[in-house]
Amino acid sequence: EAANALYGLGSTQDLLGKYPKARENYSKAVDIAQRDPGSKKALSGMFSSLSNVDANMARFPDAEKEATQALGNVVGENDASLASAQTYMASSLRLAGRYEEALKYCDKAKKLLDRTPDMPGTDNRSWLLLNEALTYRSLGRYPEAVDDLVEALRLRRALPGALPRTIV
Repeated sequence: EAANALYGLGSTQDLLGKYPKARENYSKAVDIAQRDPGSKKALSGMFSSLSNVDANMARFPDAEKEATQALGNVVGENDASLASAQTYMASSLRLAGRYEEALKYCDKAKKLLDRTPDMPGTDNRSWLLLNEALTYRSLGRYPEAVDDLVEALRLRRALPGALPRTIV
């Protein structure tokens, strides 16, 4: 429970852009989860979030290391979980300016998501498409970026709590 509480606090700080505090709490959550057999299943998501925060703080070597740990902790989980970890790796690589590598991880995640439907109430595919679109934009591949963004918005609108049509 302590790991989940710290992870939740880190998530809130992450959303508020308080990355150093989010990183601190995500790191504590990971430390606890690694020692608690009951928290092992949550490690992939915790490492993914830590990776994302480090990428936002331009700590690219740490972000890549944590994304790799996220991928390594997905063992035994479903394709949607692995696709999510692949997408976080793509995001970290994109933010580090390693666009071609990021696209390879996007492709891996797409193949996994094509084999399994998204879990209800999640947005793995729209998150993947957003990251791919941002990567395409960085490469100057604007038509592909627009296509991905349009599809990501379409998928996102279908989720509970999505933004109203008049906003997006």
